[in-house]
Amino acid sequence: MTTVLVKELNDLEEHELINRTVHDYYPVLIEYTTTDYFKSLDKVIKELHHWGINYRKTGVAHMLRSAKVVAGMFAIVVVKNCPC
Repeated sequence: MTTVLVKELNDLEEHELINRTVHDYYPVLIEYTTTDYFKSLDKVIKELHHWGINYRKTGVAHMLRSAKVVAGMFAIVVVKNCPC
C-alpha cells in the first residue's frame, strides 16, 4: 500500500499537480499541497463529484465497482482540499 501511495504522490508531483515540502524535523515531516495548476481543475473535479453522486442515485453504481476511474488519482489531494 505504501509503495502505491508513494508512486501516486510522485506522479502528481511530476505532473505539477502537487508540491512536496520536506520539513527537517524528527520524525521527518513531508507536506503535500496543491498547485495553482491543480486548482484550475476545480470545476472539472466538482462536476465529476456531482456526476458520481447522481450516478449512484440511479441504482447502477454497481457497474462502477469493477471499473478503474482515471480521476481516482486525484482522490488523495481532493479529499484534503475539497470545499464540498
